[in-house]
Amino acid sequence: MQYIFIGGPPRCGGTLINSILCSNTKTNPLLRESHYFRELIQLYQRSKSVHSSLEETHYFENEAALKHFSGEIARRFLEIVAKRYHCKEYLVLKSVSLTPLFPVLHEVLPSAKYIIVVRDPRDTISSQLNVGIKQEKLGKHNQFLRDIEKLAKDYMQYYAAAATSNDRSFYSCLLYVKLEDLIHNPIRNIADIGNFTSISLTSGKSVSV
Repeated sequence: MQYIFIGGPPRCGGTLINSILCSNTKTNPLLRESHYFRELIQLYQRSKSVHSSLEETHYFENEAALKHFSGEIARRFLEIVAKRYHCKEYLVLKSVSLTPLFPVLHEVLPSAKYIIVVRDPRDTISSQLNVGIKQEKLGKHNQFLRDIEKLAKDYMQYYAAAATSNDRSFYSCLLYVKLEDLIHNPIRNIADIGNFTSISLTSGKSVSV
């Protein structure tokens, strides 16, 4: 089973990439983000420091044992999801909140692949502000208050972990997709995505770009 994770800031085009990949009948349908799975990976991230500083070898013999156990839990969860949607080859999950944890996730799932979508920050933030306005009109909580400095810092945080990772093996499993390039040259960029994921994107359900 090939696991593929899509990330990037909110309103950067991740749903579009998700839709393109899930247009193949061998993948799952579009799913909401799994906050439970993100919590699993955050738990592993926190436990690494706790293991060495507090628990020592009382529960896990070493950090490698902790990593192995955490990987088993992560794979078990993904196997359950794949089975529910009858996925035999590919499971594609988009998660904005999991994006900063991609390098950590790679530690426990080294065979997974990662796509991070890049969009012009001006367009991304403008889209976020529009969403915030619509939320207020509907009487909902505004997720994107008009604080450009904060929104810009948040935007950068989604890319920081991947950009500063020292794990070279992670980069071999990572593809950056620039949304503007995908829009202006969909054939070439969709082919690149298909080659990276090994998912055939030349047939199946149609997706508008």
